[in-house]
Amino acid sequence: MRNDSAKLAGMASGQRRAARRRETRRHVVAALVGSRFAAFELGTAHEVFGIDRSEYSDPRPWYEFRVVAAFGTPVPVMHGGWALSTPWTLDDLADADTVVVPVW
Repeated sequence: MRNDSAKLAGMASGQRRAARRRETRRHVVAALVGSRFAAFELGTAHEVFGIDRSEYSDPRPWYEFRVVAAFGTPVPVMHGGWALSTPWTLDDLADADTVVVPVW
């Protein structure tokens, strides 16, 4: 079985940089919310991607979870009396590896 160094040596330099970046950078998951959001659906995405489950197999969190506001913050919840504020905007969406749209 080949070790990681041997695998990297057989790759082109661009592939090596991308492989190293994947090793050091967590998978970024962005939940995109519009002018309002559904708390249950956003909560489900957070339950799957936003909670640190590294105790099961890896010493670091699997995902970096971000809530991205399409139209600025605060974003009111549908059928509720509260709102969500987030520092992430549409400009940050390009950094995401996976985009989840809970409800639009």
